Amino acid sequence: MGQKVIFVTSYKGGVGKTTVSVNLALALSMLKKKVLIIDANLTTPHVAIHYGFNEFSSALQDVLNNLTKIEDAIYKNERYNLDFIPSRVFKRLGDSNADYRILNLPYHISKLVNYYDFIVVDTRPSQDLDFVKLIPYATMVVVTTPDIVSLIEAKKLRDDLKNLGINDMYLVVNLYDRRSRDKMNIQDIKSRSGFSRVFEIPESKKMQEALKLGVPIVVGNSRDSAAIAFINFAKEIIR
Repeated sequence: MGQKVIFVTSYKGGVGKTTVSVNLALALSMLKKKVLIIDANLTTPHVAIHYGFNEFSSALQDVLNNLTKIEDAIYKNERYNLDFIPSRVFKRLGDSNADYRILNLPYHISKLVNYYDFIVVDTRPSQDLDFVKLIPYATMVVVTTPDIVSLIEAKKLRDDLKNLGINDMYLVVNLYDRRSRDKMNIQDIKSRSGFSRVFEIPESKKMQEALKLGVPIVVGNSRDSAAIAFINFAKEIIR
C-alpha cells in the first residue's frame, strides 16, 4: 500500500486538523493525482462543510455498520476533481454503533487503494492507539499549532507511533505566524517535538473566509501563502 494512504491526526483538538486534511487532499488533486478523502472523525465531522457539500444519503457510518458498501458511499466532487466519503454531522439511529466499528476502517480502505493515487483520512483527535495499530502501512501527518501544549501532545503522539513501529510521519505546524516564529523557530519545533520532517502552514486571514464560502483556500486564494504551503507539502508527499 506504500504511501497511498495518509492519516491526518492529532492528540489535541483545535489545531486545524480538518483544514490540513481538506487542503492537502485538494492540493494532491490539483497536482493531477486521483484522490479520495474520508471523513473518519465521527465525533465532529466537518470535511463536507469545507467543500460546501451538505446533502448525501450514505455516509461512513453506514459503511462501518455494514449497511452499505464503501464504494457506494463515495461522492464525486466534480468541482474539485476529488472523491470523498462523508460522515454525518447529525446522527441517525444506530450511528453511534459506528464508533465501536471504526477499527474496521483499514479493512474497508484496503478495497479502494488500487483505485486511487492517494487516500487522505481525516481522523478524530484521539489517543485510541488500537486504531493506529491497524494502519502501519500509512503515512502519518500529525498536526499541531506552534504552542508548548500542542507540541507536547504532538511529541507524545510521535513517541507512541514510534513504539508501534510507525516511522513514516510528518509534523505540520498550522497557523505559524511571525509572532510564533519569533518565539519558536523550526529548529526549536523539531527539537521539542522529535520530528525530523516539519512543514509550516502560515496563518492566513483568508482561511476562515474560505470555510464560510465552502471553497478551500488552495482553490479560492491560490496565491495566498497558506495555499502555496499546502501545494508545496503535497509535492513533498508525492516525491
